[in-house]
Amino acid sequence: ALATTLRQIAQHCDVVCLQEVEFEKDGDKRVPPAWLTDALQGFEIAACKTSILERNAKRNARVVNKDCAVATAVAVGRGWRVAWTGENNGTTNMLVGVEKDGVGAVAVASVHLDAGSEDKRVQLLGATLTAARARLGGGRNLRVVVAGDMNAEFKVGSALGAVVSPEDGDAADARRECAVALRHE
Repeated sequence: ALATTLRQIAQHCDVVCLQEVEFEKDGDKRVPPAWLTDALQGFEIAACKTSILERNAKRNARVVNKDCAVATAVAVGRGWRVAWTGENNGTTNMLVGVEKDGVGAVAVASVHLDAGSEDKRVQLLGATLTAARARLGGGRNLRVVVAGDMNAEFKVGSALGAVVSPEDGDAADARRECAVALRHE
C-alpha cells in the first residue's frame, strides 16, 4: 500500500520527504530498499553519509537485533536535481538544496525531531534553518521547506513556534506552551 501511494505521489510531486527509511546493506554501502527505489523510479534519494548509516546500523543491531540503518531522506525528481547537501546531515535530519532550470535554489529539509525533549527539538530545527540560511546567502526571506516528524506542534508561544516565527505570541502563550512541552501543570 505504501509503494502504491508513493507511485501516485511521484506522479505529481517534485520532492518527497521520507521518515524512518530502512537502509539495507549492499556491499560496502547502505541503500534504500528496492521497493522504495522502484516506487520512486526516476527520483534521486539523498541520505546522510554511509559512515553515519553504518554507525546507526551497528546501534540497531545491538539494541533491536536488526542490522539496518534507519534515517530520514529526501527524494528529488521530475526535473529537479540535488544541487548540494548539508554538511551536518544525520539520521534524523537531511538538508538538501534542490534546483531546476529557470528556478532558483530551494532548501528542503526532512527532519525527525526528538520525541521527549523540547530542547533537542529546538536545537535540531534551529541548526537546520541556520544551515539552510548559510547555504542560501543568509537573511530571513529564504526559500526553505521543512517537513518531517516534528513530535510537537508549532503553536504560538511554543519554543518550536518561536524558531520559525519569533514575533508571534506573548509571555502567557510561552508559559502555556512551555508547560505543555514539559508536561507540567
